[in-house]
Amino acid sequence: MDVYVVSSTGGSARRVYQGRAPVWLPDGKHLLFAVRDRGEEWWVGSIEAEEAVPTGALEYFERHGLNRPQQWGGADLYIPELWLTEFSSVVLTARTGDSVNLWRVPLSLDNWRVNGEPERLTFGANIEAQPGISPEGGIVFASLRAHYDVWSLPIDPNDGQALGEAERITFDQADDIGPSVSADGKKLAFLSTRGDEPGVWVRDLASGETRALNPAPMGGDVPVISRSGKRVAYYARRVLYSNDLDTGVQRRLCAECGNSLSGWSPDESKLLFTKSRMIRALDRTNAETKILVDAGNSVRRAFFSRWAVDRVPYGHGSGSATDFHHPLREW
Repeated sequence: MDVYVVSSTGGSARRVYQGRAPVWLPDGKHLLFAVRDRGEEWWVGSIEAEEAVPTGALEYFERHGLNRPQQWGGADLYIPELWLTEFSSVVLTARTGDSVNLWRVPLSLDNWRVNGEPERLTFGANIEAQPGISPEGGIVFASLRAHYDVWSLPIDPNDGQALGEAERITFDQADDIGPSVSADGKKLAFLSTRGDEPGVWVRDLASGETRALNPAPMGGDVPVISRSGKRVAYYARRVLYSNDLDTGVQRRLCAECGNSLSGWSPDESKLLFTKSRMIRALDRTNAETKILVDAGNSVRRAFFSRWAVDRVPYGHGSGSATDFHHPLREW
């Protein structure tokens, strides 16, 4: 994602920086913007010299306990939203505990550093976000109520028709998304915003017992449970892990294995993931990776077929599916 500037009277747009959510600063010559690829930092840059400097915002947020909003399907990073000239401050949406509110953080116009103490501007129980400012300096914002849970629906496996009513599985006030179910339907893994950070949780569908595995900030994919229900794979801070549910042992598998898991091999020795438009397999025992498909821009995402021993179906850019044959048993 890039930042462009264009004259208010029209003309051609000019790219100035890689980033998102630009905010004009008072001199009309500098922009504040967020860059995900640089550690989710805020940067300030001149539109004339096209040279940007970091503000130290990310370390500041972590030091003061301001967490990412974690709105599923929305922003999952710190976004600068408004400049308040009177206070030389930036308004953003941040989470503290279970509350998502508007906060004001000071930004020095001398050295472009975020410093001083943050101030909470709103105190509601809903998601308070999307601020705007009036000519008189008042702030208007949206108060949103959004909630996600995991549900189940019985279906006929032959024709896909529903056989009954949907049943709610999770009832926590937090958001629960990305369910992955074991083959016998007894274990469920999912992402949840319970606590200060989103994390991977596992639920025993027979007993109802639910427990956390680890913190897993947004930016990774949803967890994938193995066919037997004994292992769960997931990303945490962009590192791929697996967790043995019987022993509770967490194992670090790979730090450069993309951010899109597809599934386990039938024998649970390998994991399928997508990186750089390539479908790859990771051997859980020795962390060796192997490229299975390199189809350039035609690959959108890979899906493991649980019932196939040596076949990997994957979707390409047109949205249809193609069968790719690879002798996984011989690897």
